[in-house]
Order: sequence, then structure tokens, then C-alpha cells
Amino acid sequence: MNEPLNLTEIGIRYLSNCLLPVVANENAYIPELSCLSQRLGNLLLKTIIKSTRTHLTETTDCFLSLFNNAGQNKRIKSEVLIQLSELYLRCCPFITNQSISTHLLSHELIETIDLRDCNITYEIFQLITKYFPRLTTLYLGQTESKIDGKINLIDFFPPNSIDKECFLKKSKLKYLSLEGIHNSMRNDSVEEIFYHTLIQSSEQIRYVDLSRNSAIENLIYVDCFKQIHSLVLYDILPSVIESSIDSICCLKTLGLLDLSFNRRIQEPQNYSRPTITLAKLITSLPKLTSLDISGTNLAGSFSFDQDEELNYIKKELSIDENENFTMQASIAGLLVLKHKLDFLGLFDVDERGSARRWLPAKKITGEHTEEMIITSLSYYMERPSMVTHIMAHLFRLYNHYTIQNPFDAGKLVMDSMAKHLYDRSLQTSGSACLYYVVDLFQNESDVMLEKYNDYLKRLLVAILNAMSAHLQHSPMIRNGLLTISRMQMHVPNHI
Repeated sequence: MNEPLNLTEIGIRYLSNCLLPVVANENAYIPELSCLSQRLGNLLLKTIIKSTRTHLTETTDCFLSLFNNAGQNKRIKSEVLIQLSELYLRCCPFITNQSISTHLLSHELIETIDLRDCNITYEIFQLITKYFPRLTTLYLGQTESKIDGKINLIDFFPPNSIDKECFLKKSKLKYLSLEGIHNSMRNDSVEEIFYHTLIQSSEQIRYVDLSRNSAIENLIYVDCFKQIHSLVLYDILPSVIESSIDSICCLKTLGLLDLSFNRRIQEPQNYSRPTITLAKLITSLPKLTSLDISGTNLAGSFSFDQDEELNYIKKELSIDENENFTMQASIAGLLVLKHKLDFLGLFDVDERGSARRWLPAKKITGEHTEEMIITSLSYYMERPSMVTHIMAHLFRLYNHYTIQNPFDAGKLVMDSMAKHLYDRSLQTSGSACLYYVVDLFQNESDVMLEKYNDYLKRLLVAILNAMSAHLQHSPMIRNGLLTISRMQMHVPNHI
């Protein structure tokens, strides 16, 4: 279950419940709110957003008027009523460019803006460039998470004319995510906007996420990131990566590189020279500690001669033939590692990548062992299509009663279901796993059941929420009813 609220959170929730009816369909000016501190202002906005997400089709952006005094006393220099440092507006389709322009431009202390899954277009770049001088963290685009099926989001880049001069320029930016921005028609202006946005905002950038970004044709300009630590290129086509490999290899400060690919969404596309591509990255990025190649063929062949592969790599990459590499690795491209990685992503790679003997990393995702599966479920929580696939492997362990940590895995399943309520496939797969979680309680003592009382309540809520969200999907309803009947049979006093 969720952690209990403290008194401050209870008070802000009560205030939010009182305010929301007032701003349901019209702006409101409540000067008494000016006594709230910045911390409480941030908390109030988060609480309001959390409440509005349960009624997306009925919500407007009028609640933003609570945070400024625009249109009120003109003698007041600032239009800010409640100071904010964070704008976490993710998954709010009622938020548009106009919402930001009307209500939030006077908030000069904002450091973080999250507008993912909002009805925002690329013209937001102009507003963000001109305002929000302290901005260091920006999230834009569409995530993989499904929202209410009745909601449609507009394209970030409209299919008609695009102004190539409308790009982002923010020199203090440190974290930038432009995820899931699609461009159905090839347009050079879009590519130019991306180029200028990344170049003009690169000075202090430490983290860049360009995942699932079909608007990107190449990445040859990423070498502008002189201080970058993390580069996430999930679901970027291997052909784009290969064409930009030299630029990626210039990022000497890079510690995290994500080249994972989701084969469940797109037709798999292979790297033409997987071993050399991987080895080149390893030898060029001395600070790399986290590498994800899930869903790719970068692991190369399952069986190979280590000496032959090392000689081949040295020849292709012009490495001194006398240089000594001592790392034991069952992935040829990792033979040139100087140290173990902290993390290695190997879920759904070709040639049974996660089943190999020597994998030089402290933490590994994959499907070969229970530990790998649970790590995968935790690590890819924000990627529902991957999570659904991972749950299929987890279900196999439950179904065969070979799982060693059923309740820990069940908690992650519930976390995933709560995060992606409208993903029908995920909810169905998750409910199938939870059926076996309940089944495993049948031989537990009353003391043990009492300990897991909150756990069982949360499990029941997860099942009921899933059934409510997918009433027309018979497999989901069947799984839910079977699980509930199992609970009534095994733990009738704990639900």
C-alpha cells in the first residue's frame, strides 16, 4: 500500500478538493493562496494534477489560474500568486501551448517542466526559450504509456507548414527529454529544428533522452554534448545509430548509453556489424558503466573463439595487436572492456544473450533467470510493451511454481498495473500473474497472512481497477474473477 500521508499532505489534499470545484470551468483569483510557500505551491499543483487525471475528459486548465493573478490588480508588479519551481504536468491532455502562455509565463523560478503526454506542439520551444530563465530540466513528447482511449493527442509537429526557426535555445539546460516525437512525413525543417535545439542547448547538458523518436534521421550532431553523462536512444533504428557511431564515440564523459530496441512494436532491424559496433563503443567510451543493448543483435553469436574475435576486433579498430585484454566475456564486443559494467541490458537480445556464461556486469536484465526477469520488470517499468513481454516470462515461473520470490515480483506487477492502467495487454498479463500470487498464499499461516494484509488489499484493488478499465475485454474479466474467487477461497478474512 502507499505510504500514509503526513499532516501537510493531508492539508494540501483537503485544500485541493475545496479548490477544484471553484476552477472546474472558469478561472479564479483567490489572493489568500499567496501565503503558500514555494514548497507548498509545488505540492498543491501535484495534488491537483493527480486528482484531475481521474477525470481527464472533464478537466480544463482553469486550475492554473490559482497560481497567478493575471488580469487582477494591475498595480501588482508580479503576476505570480503562488511561487512554483516545478511544473509536473505529465499526462494532462487538457494542457496546451495556450495554457502555458496564459497562466505560467511569469513564473521565473521554475527549474523543471514536464509536459509529456500533453497537447503541446513544437511552438512551445519559443515560449520556453523566451521565459523560465532558471530552467534546467525539460521533458516533452509522448511516452509509451496509454491514457484514456477517449483522449487524442495532437502531433508535436503538425503535418502542414513548419517554421524551422522555432527551436529551443536554453543554455542552462542539464536534462532534456524529447521522447516519442513522431513525424509521419519526411521534413527537412523538422530535422533542422532538432539540430538547432540540441546544438543551442548543449552547453551544460548532462542527460538526453531521444527515445522512440521517428522524427530523427541522424544523430551526427550529438558530439556537441561535451559534459553529457547519459544518452538514451531507446527504439532508435540501428541504421540511425550506425550512421552516427563516430559522433557517439566522441562523448568521452558518457557513463550511460541505452541502445535498446522494442521488437514488439517495430519490425526488428539488425546492426550490420554488431561485434565491431559494440567493441568500438566500448573502446571509445572510457567512463561507460551502464549499457543497454536489449532487443538488438549487438551481442553477436552465442559461440565464438575468443582469440579469433579479439584479433578481428583489433584489426578492424586499429588497436595495437600487443594490447592485452583480460576481461572474460561471452559477448564478443565486450572482450575489450577494462572493467565490469554496473549495468548491462540484455532482455530479448539475439542468440540467447542473457543465457551466456560470462556477462561482465553487476546487474543484468534478461529472461534467462528469475533475478534477471525481476530486474527487467523494475528497470523497464516505464515501457509498457516491454513490461508485458517480461510478464510473459514471469508468468511461466508462476505457472510452473518455480518462482522463488513470488511476492516481490507480485509487487512489481502491481506497480506496473497501477502505472499503465489503460494498457489492456499489460493488465491482462499482470492479472494472470497475480492469480498465482494469490494461489501461493493458500498454505501460509494466519500470522503470515496478517503480515501481508495490506499487500492483499492492494492486489484486490489492482484487479478491480483493471476490470473496471477493461470491462469489454473478456480475458481481463475472466482473470479478475478467477483471482477474486481464489482470494475468497484462500484468504477470506484478509480482503
